[in-house]
Amino acid sequence: MVFIVFNLNPAESSATVVIPVRYVARGRAVQTTSTHLAGEFIRVRSGSPPTVGLVVAMQLYLPRLQEPLAVEGTVRDASFGTPAYFSAELGAIPDAARAQIDAFLRTIQGRRACGRHEVKLPILLRDAFSAGEGVVVNLSASGLFVQTDLPRDLGAHLRGEIQLPGERDSQEFEAEVVRVAEQPKGVALQLVGGSDEFRTRLTTYLAGLA
Repeated sequence: MVFIVFNLNPAESSATVVIPVRYVARGRAVQTTSTHLAGEFIRVRSGSPPTVGLVVAMQLYLPRLQEPLAVEGTVRDASFGTPAYFSAELGAIPDAARAQIDAFLRTIQGRRACGRHEVKLPILLRDAFSAGEGVVVNLSASGLFVQTDLPRDLGAHLRGEIQLPGERDSQEFEAEVVRVAEQPKGVALQLVGGSDEFRTRLTTYLAGLA
């Protein structure tokens, strides 16, 4: 089911780019990722998109910035299908923040804006019907590649559980299958849901790898 209130064409008006995004809608904070970004527009993956017309507070985690950019956006359309997402028109943004977004968009090459790191971390993946183990071999702030023999469909929504090195407790997150590979056999996942604690611990771990 899709709700659309006016025509936004992100393919024409924005860059296809994946960065971490935190948004707050009706008091609920979600750590997720984008699919498109422009100076006045963003499309965000969301398993439970906010209502059309709602103003949501967002933080954009642009690579190489020490602190996320705080912006507000008005939800203009939302999809509850596969993939699930919402698009927001960005409100009044300080000139300095808009300049940082523009500079970032000029420098990116390809949709993967976040640096990737080779790792070897066990992970547990669950869907609505099954659970199974795998090994994370590639990790970034926006996603991961998991080697696993378990069959997963493109667009499948999964819950992951991973214990980062140096941490006592496991962290849980939500992700969507964006690529299915045969060699090596596994799935590429884009992060679509998680807590602030998960984002903080993931950021700290990745900073140590860098």
